[in-house]
Amino acid sequence: MALSVPCWGCNGRREASYSTLTDAISAGETARGWIPDWLPRSSRVIKVSYDPSSPTTWCSFHFSPDDSATFRQNLISTTTIPAFVRHIPNPSVVWWPGFLTGRVDSREVQKHGFQLYAVTEPDVGAATRTVLFAVNWTTGYALFYRSAGS
Repeated sequence: MALSVPCWGCNGRREASYSTLTDAISAGETARGWIPDWLPRSSRVIKVSYDPSSPTTWCSFHFSPDDSATFRQNLISTTTIPAFVRHIPNPSVVWWPGFLTGRVDSREVQKHGFQLYAVTEPDVGAATRTVLFAVNWTTGYALFYRSAGS
């Protein structure tokens, strides 16, 4: 079941919640590119905030740690945060953590039990875009941020 709520006063951002990945896929979130289609099939409690006029996206989700093989294959571990995702604007949603707002410090992220990963995804033409993932493999909780820049 999906809940999509406009985020008034948030520069035109949209916010949606989904009980399962299947619900998010049915709502078109993967087809529109807001959520990658290679997230674990067990993904649930998915929350996404995005700017429809740009690729900027904030997302959180839970997953079963036993269902992470495909997910892990798509992630590249990083301790050096790529420039375009080094500073994360505040999405003004209660579910986005403070340690992933502003200038991101990889040590601070690790203190909260998360590992950082960078993913390069195709963009318009031959361009690519970087997405920063923070994943807690023990609890099965992950977040990602996609910036408007490359």
